[in-house]
Amino acid sequence: MTTNNNSTAAILENIASNGIAPPSTIYLDGKIHRFGKKKLYWYVAHQYPVPVCIYGDWKLGTKGKYVHHDTHSVSSDDRLREQKTIKELEKRRLEDKEQQLYVVKTFGTDDLLI
Repeated sequence: MTTNNNSTAAILENIASNGIAPPSTIYLDGKIHRFGKKKLYWYVAHQYPVPVCIYGDWKLGTKGKYVHHDTHSVSSDDRLREQKTIKELEKRRLEDKEQQLYVVKTFGTDDLLI
């Protein structure tokens, strides 16, 4: 699931502006996507109520956030949903990080991760 090119282009620009070579495509599906060399980078993006993306570098532990706001005003209900979405995306990222650490500790490599 993707949204219009303006939103995804803005997300890609935001990722690049933070020193990470962005992926070729952004999927606004709420799932963790790994990209880059050895899949060291990650992002999670969602499109409701507005496009939101958190992203980062597994190795360095750095992360960034992009929230798209159209020219129309966003209602307080939408802002609350946006904050909830960001918290849910961050929770998924932390769960994925725990899984990654478990695999590395158990098998001595992260090559088994998708």
